[in-house]
Amino acid sequence: MQLPEIYRAVVVLRHYEDMKLSKIAEVLEIPEGTVNSRMAEALVRLSRMLEPKLKGAPAQFAPINPLNMPKESFVL
Repeated sequence: MQLPEIYRAVVVLRHYEDMKLSKIAEVLEIPEGTVNSRMAEALVRLSRMLEPKLKGAPAQFAPINPLNMPKESFVL
């Protein structure tokens, strides 16, 4: 299974080309909110595609449940 192009583009530009979301929006000529939603959907789809492969993997490669992660706090 392959990630559809609209999602793959934002992942590649962000994580392989190290572009900021605003620059990705400019390059792809789409709103920054669309970049954000495509990135979120891409990560969900990647997680779903990789989860079956990681089920039998050693602990360091096991999927992380975000609900069990410590909450970050932001203070100004």
